[in-house]
Amino acid sequence: MGKQLTDKQQKFVDFLFSEAEGDLQKAKHMAGYSPNVALHQVVNSVKEEVIEATKTFMAFNAPNPAKDEPIEDDDED
Repeated sequence: MGKQLTDKQQKFVDFLFSEAEGDLQKAKHMAGYSPNVALHQVVNSVKEEVIEATKTFMAFNAPNPAKDEPIEDDDED
């Protein structure tokens, strides 16, 4: 992640991938942003960090493909 985030921005990203379970509004609230701050402003300010955090999250949480197991073909010719 490139730029230095403010405390609120970092909290937003952290909460988004933990307690807020991906809920942008919930993460915004939990990070301490005012209800008057537009969600798109928060998201746009941390877009690159959210993309990087998503890649990391998916790398650790994606299902593992079955190794060397043949795919059974149920279609009979």
